Amino acid sequence: MARTGRPTKEEQRTRKAANVPTRLLYSTKEACLLLNCGPKFLREQIDAGLLRYVPRGNYRYVSAQALQDYLINQECQCEYKE
Repeated sequence: MARTGRPTKEEQRTRKAANVPTRLLYSTKEACLLLNCGPKFLREQIDAGLLRYVPRGNYRYVSAQALQDYLINQECQCEYKE
């Protein structure tokens, strides 16, 4: 039997993530979806100089390369001991 009514939060997140196209520049809203973070955290990272952006008028856009560089720099350099 098919489920009717309002979609679950997980379905909403999946639908939003599926709608983000692959391109060179992303809006801050799209960058939040790609980094799985909120807009406040993203602004803090940009303002701290940890995430590069491209200014266009009153808006900031994040390049695909800047996202990749940010993630590489944020990866944990931990060594696991067994």
